[in-house]
Amino acid sequence: MITGAIVIFIVGSAVAGAAQNIGMMLSGRTIQGIGGGGIATMSEIVICDMVTHHRRRLCAKRLLALDLLINLPISGLALVLIITLLRLHNPRGSTSLKARVLSVDWVGNTILTLGVTSILLSLTWAGTKHPWSSWQTILPLALGAIGLGVFLVYEANPWVGEPTMPIRLFTKRTSAALFAISFIHSMMLFWVCYFMPVYFQAVLDASPTRSAVMLFPIATTT
Repeated sequence: MITGAIVIFIVGSAVAGAAQNIGMMLSGRTIQGIGGGGIATMSEIVICDMVTHHRRRLCAKRLLALDLLINLPISGLALVLIITLLRLHNPRGSTSLKARVLSVDWVGNTILTLGVTSILLSLTWAGTKHPWSSWQTILPLALGAIGLGVFLVYEANPWVGEPTMPIRLFTKRTSAALFAISFIHSMMLFWVCYFMPVYFQAVLDASPTRSAVMLFPIATTT
């Protein structure tokens, strides 16, 4: 089955790459998504069947290391090609390093980073390290929400030259609706991928293999 998934992925990639219109491209991407989902699911099943339970962690560690190390030669080649071949024309003329550094919204980025980090810490600690009702959970969550509010107020000020998130992008209903839909879609997609296996194994008491099989509907439709 994993061979079939790879073949489907290759066919979908070829169709999408050779697309002459939007319909052909969407068809190719659909086929590619089916193959990619099958590859992701079947690879987990193959590992569960071939590797014993006590060696599975070592196998996952080595695969993760390989997944990270394989980026090095590709990234190195891309870096060399960009440095040697990429020549961009700046209509504003050459900009000094100092001007480029000063154009970064350091204050806005700092406020956003602190706010998001505070919220993530609260959600990470809640129910595990500290109870949901404890001040260790509520305080960073409240501070993070306040930080995001301060970030929005700061970004809306006209004296911020290069804001990280220009508020004008959200003033039109069409763009605001698209941003909201994209946010909700990404949230639902990634939450399902992370929490469904946990639900299957922790709540339904399914084995890792059974959990992978139960993810087939998601794998074949994403």
